[in-house]
Amino acid sequence: MSLVRNSFRDKREGHTDKAVVIRCVREDQSAVSIRLYYLINGSARLGFWIQGREYMLPVGVILKALVDTTDRDIYVSLTCVYNEIYDKAKGAVGTQLFGERASIILHEVTSLSLFTRRQCLQHIGEHFQPVMSGME
Repeated sequence: MSLVRNSFRDKREGHTDKAVVIRCVREDQSAVSIRLYYLINGSARLGFWIQGREYMLPVGVILKALVDTTDRDIYVSLTCVYNEIYDKAKGAVGTQLFGERASIILHEVTSLSLFTRRQCLQHIGEHFQPVMSGME
């Protein structure tokens, strides 16, 4: 669900008033919600809660941590559409705006000196291992 709230803008410097909320529910009806915040610079942050506190990660770090692939492949996936037979194709989504945003997201990862999937996973682990210790 997309939301526009002034509180998002006030949350942290560089945030806009826009976010997408994603609620995931398991078969046992337990649920978790995450937010994808849109930033003024065109990038995005994924917000999630651990022990009642919200944490945010750059979307590019998460994308690179999930799949062992090149930045070019991630860029193409972010700026393409899929046709009926699941082939990637240039389409309405592949506009200049989306291309610019995809470049910003990937450049942000590079500016953190994270170039590989392993480095992104290590970065996430280093920042969240203390938070996660003792949780099962």
